[in-house]
Amino acid sequence: MHAATALSDAKQAVAAKKQALSDAQTKAKAAEDELATANKAFERFAGVQKAVDDAKAAYDAAVAGVADAQKQLDAANEAVVDANLEIVKAKAELANDEALKADLEVVDHKASLAAGTTGNEKLVKLNAAYARYKAAVDAAAGLKAALSDADTKLSDANDAYAAALAELGDAKDALAAAQAEYDKYHPKAEPQAKPQVAQAAAKAPVAKKQAAPAALAQTGDDSALAGEVFVIGGITLVAAGVTLGDRRRKQM
Repeated sequence: MHAATALSDAKQAVAAKKQALSDAQTKAKAAEDELATANKAFERFAGVQKAVDDAKAAYDAAVAGVADAQKQLDAANEAVVDANLEIVKAKAELANDEALKADLEVVDHKASLAAGTTGNEKLVKLNAAYARYKAAVDAAAGLKAALSDADTKLSDANDAYAAALAELGDAKDALAAAQAEYDKYHPKAEPQAKPQVAQAAAKAPVAKKQAAPAALAQTGDDSALAGEVFVIGGITLVAAGVTLGDRRRKQM
């Protein structure tokens, strides 16, 4: 009777140990899977941070392109005004020149503006003024088209930057969720580890996501996304393209 009871107890103990081992293996496998998920989420987050920096650089370049195109167009428009004044001065001189006064009276002003010359070789200064005017007008037209292209590039860069910021927010949320799942299988970092986390955060590179000019789409405050720090199983992760190494995997 006692032997049967002992045997039954032993079988139950063995079964319990097998169940405990199975539970432990299941938990270990789940932890390993969560670690892999956390690593992927972190890699994505770091990659998106880089994409945000690139998008911001492209946006800044587009802003500079618009400013440069506008500056050149303004200069061309001033040249048109100056050339027009030269035409007025040349006409005034010819009006006082008895030898050329009659030639001036038959000049077709609109046609001369379009052609860049009066067609009369004797009116040298006036022809030069008309030529300067036409060149300035043609340059202004080309620069106006260039400004339009620059505006289009700026709009595209703005959209890309806004999309990158939105992707960064999603990546941050995914990383936070992965950390939460991982922490279910591992204890939180000890209180004394907090200074290390703060120090790592202080040294973390800050992504260039400053508020853009008025043309930039309103995407909300993204400053909290820069240099994001996550602690997975006591390991400090700062979004700078680093993943959990194999050595840490073995320790776990």
